Amino acid sequence: MNIIAPIGHNNPPSETEILIDLLAQKEKELRHRMKFAPAPAEIADEQQAGRITDEIKAVKNIIRLVSDIHSTTKKPYLECGRIVDAWKKRLEVELEVICSTFAKPLNVFLDKRAQEERARQIEEARLERERAEALAAEAQAHAQAGISDTANDLLDAAVSSEAMANRIEDHAYTATPSQLAKSRSMHCATASQKLVWIGEIQNISAIDLNKLRAYFTTDALQKAVNAFIRDGGRSLDGVLIEQRPQLNVR
Repeated sequence: MNIIAPIGHNNPPSETEILIDLLAQKEKELRHRMKFAPAPAEIADEQQAGRITDEIKAVKNIIRLVSDIHSTTKKPYLECGRIVDAWKKRLEVELEVICSTFAKPLNVFLDKRAQEERARQIEEARLERERAEALAAEAQAHAQAGISDTANDLLDAAVSSEAMANRIEDHAYTATPSQLAKSRSMHCATASQKLVWIGEIQNISAIDLNKLRAYFTTDALQKAVNAFIRDGGRSLDGVLIEQRPQLNVR
């Protein structure tokens, strides 16, 4: 019985598959050299210490080979990555410049619309307050004329108008830009402005680092400590700095 091969069965291997096969072959070659006896719990004499030193040197040599293979294998991919990143950045910068040329007049337009809408609401609140004052005056006149029912109705209307004026005025002064002005296109795209919090460093020496403590990772702090010690620092609160023996095999 003939079996029909699936479509794409003869596609060439992907870059990922090629890389995995290459690294597998390299690892196979390395493992032929990774034949080490178990490390002793303790060393009895100089001869044994010498053999252990040779073993460590052999391991370090293989580590260097691993590093060399890594660098050689990764180099073309890094170069390709840099090329792709440069391409992406170049186009993004070009497009951001184009976008900014459109954004500038649109921001001016939305600013103007927001100011006009805020002014309109403030004026609406003023007129509503004038209406409340007029109703209150009319209520007082009716009360003086002894028409208490109408006076009470007018007074309620005055209070309602005053409350409405307060709400409109509060909204006018507290509304965000997006609540005051929006632009809509024929293709259902919308544009509005939003308020965002931005921190701009003005005096780096005055920054309260204690407030930023939670945002420093342990790795970042350790790198800073290491740099501090390399530069000669020998005393740092919260850090134990001391000399310790470190094995050096050459």
